[in-house]
Amino acid sequence: MNVKKVLYFDVDGTIVSNEDKLLVEEKVFRRLMQDGVLTAVATGRTPLHIMRLVNKIGFNFYNIIADGQVLFYQGNYIVNKMFGKTDYIHIANLLKEEYYIICEYENGYFYFDKMASRIFGHVFGSEKNYIVGGVEKYTGLFNVPFRIFVASKQYQKSEIIKKKIDLELTGFADVFCYGDLWLELRPQNLNKRDAFLLAKKLSEQKEKYEYSYFADGKNDILMMQEVDCGFAVGDAAEELICLRKCQYIENISLYLKLVQKDLEK
Repeated sequence: MNVKKVLYFDVDGTIVSNEDKLLVEEKVFRRLMQDGVLTAVATGRTPLHIMRLVNKIGFNFYNIIADGQVLFYQGNYIVNKMFGKTDYIHIANLLKEEYYIICEYENGYFYFDKMASRIFGHVFGSEKNYIVGGVEKYTGLFNVPFRIFVASKQYQKSEIIKKKIDLELTGFADVFCYGDLWLELRPQNLNKRDAFLLAKKLSEQKEKYEYSYFADGKNDILMMQEVDCGFAVGDAAEELICLRKCQYIENISLYLKLVQKDLEK
């Protein structure tokens, strides 16, 4: 049985800079795919912030999106782990009296009241371009959001309200500070590894693959431990570089060009 190569790429800090510039030329990805290499991203970005890049490059394997909440392959989403509908309703009902709430779906941010929209847009600038209306106007693929943002109606700092919400949402969501006023809620215990294992299970029903992963963060460690070849890129976390099966490469663009030349021999 022929073994096909699959290259997975973390996005931020690996193939996209802090200034949101692509660090690898588009033609490098396309030539790799023309030579039979399968490519995909494994990113914490949600569909709202990654699908333009996925469609532009044409990544052609199971893309891992939103830290593994969903896979995207051949124009379709496959759910791995999102908020349960009853959990989402519980969270919303628990928080809506004391907190402003913004919900992020695959096609925009939806607010519970307009004041939440104004505050969120004022604080995060360009994010406001994605605010498309109240929750009653949502029409899309998923009946639960990828992320929930909450801010105190008393304008308390995020690190203060985080302690309270952590206790209230134990078992329902992981809570992160998102700026000085907002908290970000995601499904509990997300990781890219579980989504990768699902992609591997789905893909290996017919063929065998060799998986490589290029990444730079601590949140990539679990998935890096599952692939055949791991590469810590650029300013990668020391914990990632020190993994047994992980090689360090400083310039991912140069390395991929060398891979491409080897394939063409």
